[in-house]
Formats: sequence, structure tokens, C-alpha cells
Amino acid sequence: MKTFELPSPLVPATAFPDGLLPVAALDKPLEVDIVIWEHMQTGYFVQLILNGQLVGERRAKTEQEHPGDVMTLELAIKHLEHDGTYALGYRATNDKSLQHTDAPSVQIKVDRAAPGATLLAPLMFLGINFGDVLTAQVPGYADMAEGDTVQTLCNGTQGPAHRVSHDDLNTRPMQIDFSREFLQGLNSAEIEFTYHVTDRAGNQSRLARPARVTAKFENIPTLT
Repeated sequence: MKTFELPSPLVPATAFPDGLLPVAALDKPLEVDIVIWEHMQTGYFVQLILNGQLVGERRAKTEQEHPGDVMTLELAIKHLEHDGTYALGYRATNDKSLQHTDAPSVQIKVDRAAPGATLLAPLMFLGINFGDVLTAQVPGYADMAEGDTVQTLCNGTQGPAHRVSHDDLNTRPMQIDFSREFLQGLNSAEIEFTYHVTDRAGNQSRLARPARVTAKFENIPTLT
């Protein structure tokens, strides 16, 4: 078997450059694509390698497959039971000489942990002047990460959302603005604010502890 660098495997389910897998992709076998290379002969077979260990079934090239075609293997989810980072590659073997070559691996990440752990603190309303906007500060929470989405709920109605940025982690507190028009549209002087966080993998936190505001729009809202 000629020695040269094989193409790395492809994982269509990965949604991000760092190899993070959506949790929705972890309820069935993970498909792994291998592009047939120019010198792959009929009968050569491939098998996945996960963290240095051969896993899953072998798949042999058929006469009907040609360079550029895609061979799909499946990685059983039992091999991804633990959260963390995995190195995924494959081994190509000459079926006659049994000489083999390992392809460069790619990184995949599994994260099933919901952000915020067991508690999300309530929104904090720092200003007392309402004007056209009521601004809330989102407290930091466990496992806060860039790309998280903070979705507010006001009296059960979906409010504005905020995508956590690099600056939110390092240089400024997260803030969410609620417009006067939106709050008046709730048709209630008593407003309960809460939120949940969804991380990049799709894990959703529990609801935060609520904060209640009495919104007298002609005057100043008061925290209750």
C-alpha cells in the first residue's frame, strides 16, 4: 500500500469549526464520511479510530465506487458517552498485504451539560430612569461561554435575546434592553422577568429566578 497522507474524515453533524457536536446529533449513530482517494483500490477497507483505538465495523471499497465518491461509516453513540474532546480518524488497510495507513484525525467535542448549573441569578435592573428603554444586567453564571444565547421571558412572553460575546466575558457586564413599546404591549403593570440560557451545543438551562417590576409608565418603574 502506497504511503501518502490520506484525507481526514468528515463529520457532517459538526456545526462549529472546533468540532462541537449539537446535542440533537447525539441520539443516533454519528455519520462519518471518507472521501475515496486516487490510489484506493477495490477491496481496500477502512475502519474508524477514536482516541487511538479502532472502533466500529470495517467498510471495503467496491468496484462501483470511484475517487471522489464518499464512503459513510457510523460511529455508535456508546463511544461518545462522556463529555469531552475526542480525536477521530480512520485506518486504511490493503486487503491483500494488510499494510495500513492512518489518516490525520479531526477533533470532535461532546457537551451535554446545561449552562448555569443548578442556579441562575435574577436579572438586575440598575437604572431607575425608564425613558424609552429599561435596561437589565445579566449576572454571570456557571460555564458561561461565548456563543451562548440568553433568552428573556416577560410574564411568559418571549422577550429580547442576547448572544454572549467575547467582550461579555472579559470587559463588560451583559445588558439587555427592554423597549417601552414591548413592555406596554404586555398589558400589565406587574411584570415578571426571567430568562434561560442555551449554549452552542443546544443545551438549555433551567429558568432563572424571577425579578418583578411594577411598571408605571408615566412614572418610574419600581423593583418589587
